[in-house]
This record gives sequence, structure tokens and C-alpha cells, in this order.
Amino acid sequence: MSTKFDPNERKYAIEITYCVPCSMRDKALAVADAVISAHENQIDTLTLVTGSGGVFDVKVNDELIYSKAETGKVPTPQQILDSIAKLG
Repeated sequence: MSTKFDPNERKYAIEITYCVPCSMRDKALAVADAVISAHENQIDTLTLVTGSGGVFDVKVNDELIYSKAETGKVPTPQQILDSIAKLG
């Protein structure tokens, strides 16, 4: 079942998991800032989760919308915004 990003409801939990040893904190914060700027009224929670092993995953309501393990690259903030837009 696909998560719909409905602008009329505030029920979205965003989770960004990033690799601490890989120094991805600034990239995670940039993604978080972009998501908050674009969707602040639609977000109940936005959580940053520390990880290791090169991880950089983004979930919306527990649905994985981006994984560095699948792409081999850290996403740009715009890529995450585009992925969120595709949910709706």
C-alpha cells in the first residue's frame, strides 16, 4: 500500500537515517531542512537516526522512499522532495 502525502492531513512521520562515521550529518540536515521547508504543515514528526556502514535512508510513514544502498549515492534534498511528491 502506498503512502499518500495529503496536504490536508498532518499525519506524516519522516525518518532520515544517516551514517555518522561517514560524516553524512550535514547532508541529513540539508534534507531535513528542505523537507520541513516544503512540507512543514504536513509533518507530525521528523526524526534523524544515527547509523553506520554508509547508510542513508529516508522513510515516510515507515515506507522506504530512498536508500543509498540501492542507488550507491547520497541523495540531494531535491531528490527527496521529488520522491515525496510522487507519493501523492
